[in-house]
This record gives sequence, structure tokens and C-alpha cells, in this order.
Amino acid sequence: MKLVLTGATGLLGNNVARLAVAAGHEVVCPVRRLGDRSLVGVPVSQVLVDFEAASRSTTSESSKSVWDELVAGCDAVIHSAALIHIGWQRQAESHAANVELTEQIAASVQRAGVRLIHISTVDTLAYSVNGQPVSEDTRQPAKPSSAYVRSKTAAEVVVKNRVAQGLDGVILHPGFMLGPWDWKPSSGKMLWAIAKRQIPLAPAGGCSAVDVRDVAQGVLNAVLRGGKGQHYILAGHNLSYVELFREIAVTTSARPPRWRVGPVVAALAGWFGDVWTRINGQETDLNSALVRMGQLRHYYSSDKAVRELGYQISPLQPALAAAWQFLQSCGDPPK
Repeated sequence: MKLVLTGATGLLGNNVARLAVAAGHEVVCPVRRLGDRSLVGVPVSQVLVDFEAASRSTTSESSKSVWDELVAGCDAVIHSAALIHIGWQRQAESHAANVELTEQIAASVQRAGVRLIHISTVDTLAYSVNGQPVSEDTRQPAKPSSAYVRSKTAAEVVVKNRVAQGLDGVILHPGFMLGPWDWKPSSGKMLWAIAKRQIPLAPAGGCSAVDVRDVAQGVLNAVLRGGKGQHYILAGHNLSYVELFREIAVTTSARPPRWRVGPVVAALAGWFGDVWTRINGQETDLNSALVRMGQLRHYYSSDKAVRELGYQISPLQPALAAAWQFLQSCGDPPK
């Protein structure tokens, strides 16, 4: 197959690219700059695209031609590119990157008559109130309406509206991914923070942690087996952050945080972060949206993906080991 893959420099996209070429597929990667280190040695075709210009207007003929040309002759488009900012600022930037760009790509894919695999997130779904895993159909209670949650939810609406007009689209919801080729890094920041003992307390919530390589295979399976217009959760092991941090500490030979952040401390931390944002003008990772997300249980069921996509969930420790080995090979953690 010939696949067009956006977001190939990110954690999931990079693993999808490597897995796809290993399976013999031809992969074309639109990129913001050529020669990114994440794709060195990966036999994909890189095409330079001005993503910002291509997402500014849904009526621009020049931007339409960029995606129309890229999509022509392919079998499927995997749209993994996204801006992730869990906070109250960067709303316009998130909308352009996650909603307007999705509209551009979906329109071109629909015109080409090929399949779109849209990578969304479990953060557009409900969180678990009682600790039981949530399915694809559950949207309430909703998560805090951060720039990321709001824009990714709107992007799903774009795809669903296109599906109603004939687009062959599938929407995937990955869980909290861990594993190799985390160049930026994303979840790797958590491993470095625990290894350096920079997290004194664990959030009170939890997540569905999963080997990114399982998700990447699920993405490729969805190209052939996903139902048109269907949603699939690609998650993994539902565990509290205290439990996850303990597993990470074992991998990194560090001491894990032993205590959870209580609701009062969490509220104060979020308030302080928001006040600092108003004073400083620049939002950091300490903000009330991110703090509130950390207090929720992001527990999900991947049963539908297992049944329909042949999705498989591997043990978590090999993913942590691969993630840590890769991060160490990259040198010092980001400051």
C-alpha cells in the first residue's frame, strides 16, 4: 500500500512510519522541515509542506492543491499530526493545527476517494467516575475544555461531518503511549522527571498506559479492517498514576513518589499556575486544566478494537524499558 502519514516526527507517527515500511508499505511523510533526525535512516519519502499556510483557510486553492497532490494515488491517509497543549491558552493556534488542518486533509481525501485514518485521543471521551473502563460511546462526564480537548473534539466533528458526506473515515483514540522513538520527547518527559526525582507527589487520577508499538500496529490494522465512520479506542493497562510511577521507577532505578496529590493541594496548585500565567503572560505545565486532568481516572476499554481490528495489548514493562533505553541513547533530558 501507499500511505500518506502526517505527524511522522511524533511518538506515534514515527512508530507507524517504521512499522509500515518494515511491512513493505510505501510511506509519504509531509514534514515542516526536511532532514529531521527522527526520520534519518527511515526509508520514507519526505515532502516539505507549510502546515500553517495549508491550514489557514478551507477555501484556499493553493492549500487545496498541496493536499490534493499529496493524496493522489495513495491508498490511505493517516492523519497523526496534532498540537498538544493542555491548558487554557493557545486556543486559536490549537484550532488551526487540529481543526482547520484536519478539514483541509479530510476534504482532499474525500475528493480522492481514499480512506482517512484520523488519530484523535481518549481525551475527547468521558473519564471514568467509578474506576470502570469507558467505551467509545461514552462522552460524559467530559474532561476540562482545554485547548487540546476542545480542538480535538472539534476535529472529530469535522471528520464525522465528512463521513456523512461520503468520506471513508475511521477515528482512533489512543491511550497514554510509552515506548521507543520518542524524539521530542512526549511521555518520555515523565520518565526523565521520575528518574531525576522531580515529581514529589503523584496525581490522584490514573491513565490507560499502552506500548506505542501496539497502537501503531492498531493504526495499520485500521487501514484495512476499520469500519467506515467507526471509533476505536487503542488503549492498554488501566492503572493509577501512583502505580504507573512505581513501574517507571523500577525501570529507571529511581525512587517513586509515594503520596497522591489531594484535592485541596491540586486546587491550590492549579490556582497558583493560572495566577502565574496572568502575571507572566505565558502558560506553563502548571495550570488548572492540566492539574484537573491529573486528578481524573482516564480508564478505557479497547474491547471493540480487539474484536474488529485484531488489536493486541502487550505487557507494559517492555514498553517502559524500550522508552527508557531510547531516551538514554538521546543524551541529557530536555530542560
